[in-house]
Amino acid sequence: MTFARNKIFTKTFILMALLLFVFSVAAEAQNKKNPKARSKHYSLGARIGFDNGPSQFLIGGQGEFGRFAGSAVLAPSLDFSLGGDGTAANLDLRWYLLPLPESGLTFYGAAGPTLFFTSGKGGSSTEFGMSLTAGMKIPMRGGNKYNFEARFGIGDIPELRFMFGILFGI
Repeated sequence: MTFARNKIFTKTFILMALLLFVFSVAAEAQNKKNPKARSKHYSLGARIGFDNGPSQFLIGGQGEFGRFAGSAVLAPSLDFSLGGDGTAANLDLRWYLLPLPESGLTFYGAAGPTLFFTSGKGGSSTEFGMSLTAGMKIPMRGGNKYNFEARFGIGDIPELRFMFGILFGI
């Protein structure tokens, strides 16, 4: 029963990832027709952080792709736990909501599905949930940026994660 449930959640996650990718490509193609709406670049980067579990230090990668409805971007990430045996794959839509004038700081919110893979002595499992995120982007020179975020898990995924990352424009 659990295996069938996990298989359904995995297929749902993959389907959502494909749909978001198709929408990001379509939105970017539409933005090319309107130079003012066009996104400046895509970003890839690394991140570190911790979650509310014991000894749960995290490392991972993140990205930003496409542009939706003006201020939203597709923001996938992959986080590996060094203190445990968990890996989280996140597929978020990130909305840049509140830019602070003259500072370049921008606050954002994000939401999306999360697959959480665990393995250990008792076996392995795949859990599915949703993440809600609140964060802040700090610009750097050359289109690069730092970001700080707090991720709140809903479902069978880690409940709280704090992450610090850097994104490099490509």
